Amino acid sequence: MRAFSIIAVLMLLSSNAQAEAGPPAATFNMSFMDSTTGEPLENLSLTLFFEGRESGLNSGRTGQGGTVVLALAYENISFRPQLDDDGTPLIDYPGISLPAKIRDGKTFTIFLKPAGAIRGRLLTESGKPLSGFAVRSKCIFEGTKQTSTDETGTFEFKNVPVGDCMVSTVYEGKFRSVLINVTSGRYTRGDIKIEPRGLDYYELGRAGAAFLFLALLAFFLFSFINLRKELRDKNKGEDDEIVVVDLSDKTAQELWQPRERVDVTKRMGDIMQTLPERQSKIVQLLIDNKGLLVSAELWHVLGMAKATMSRDLNSLESKKIVDTVHVGRNRKVRLTNWFLFGDANTPQ
Repeated sequence: MRAFSIIAVLMLLSSNAQAEAGPPAATFNMSFMDSTTGEPLENLSLTLFFEGRESGLNSGRTGQGGTVVLALAYENISFRPQLDDDGTPLIDYPGISLPAKIRDGKTFTIFLKPAGAIRGRLLTESGKPLSGFAVRSKCIFEGTKQTSTDETGTFEFKNVPVGDCMVSTVYEGKFRSVLINVTSGRYTRGDIKIEPRGLDYYELGRAGAAFLFLALLAFFLFSFINLRKELRDKNKGEDDEIVVVDLSDKTAQELWQPRERVDVTKRMGDIMQTLPERQSKIVQLLIDNKGLLVSAELWHVLGMAKATMSRDLNSLESKKIVDTVHVGRNRKVRLTNWFLFGDANTPQ
């Protein structure tokens, strides 16, 4: 039965003297796993690249469970493992540099990220290549890479992680991009073709969003202005339908003086029962205060809003129960002769 783990003895000493003086080789295990799937990397060619050496050392193939047994005459090393499937044109797992402290019988579990490459061309609508343009790639689990197109409009990104990548450029101030899916150990095409100038869906979307925002802003502004106008009109109701009386006139002064007392008759009680609750409270407060008050006293005592008080006073005036006269920013309110005596001509 074929063994799945292969022992590779790597005696990397610079001279025989160093070999005699150096530490004995330590045998240890390395287990390789795919970082994206967690699966063991079996039956792949392993090459180790040591710090300070340009060329790699072929160390056999991974066995069952992705394991390899190695023997090194170093205690502290830094190396980069590289795994490759012989059936693909590119290195499948380029790996990264790893520090290690070698000890006999120790097992290292190393997770490697699969990688591929992107190759494409930047072309106009007519197929003309665009040279010297910056092209960027942005892939999952990796930052942004940048390169430039050559004279044929070709660009290339190597050691790109497997998965979705966006390749983009900026042409005449407009962002152009293409989304591609990179596969392990192979080139993936990522051509970018510049569409003709005109309708740009990206910019159209931005313009549409801006228009919607401005429309909503105008709507809320218009609603706010109308609401303020309505509130102002309501508050102005206190100054509407006001009877202006010259209180310097002696007769007018006598008319707008408080009475000695107000006795509630059966007729007055019957009228008050027909009034809404707020208006009935206004009339009762006037009765308790000798038939005359200032509007500010009414809304302060009764706890009514000015606009509500103004509407109720206007209603009571239309029913001939009260009269009002404007004095400064307030209104003097009095009970009418009709309400008190049943006759508008009855003397005060």
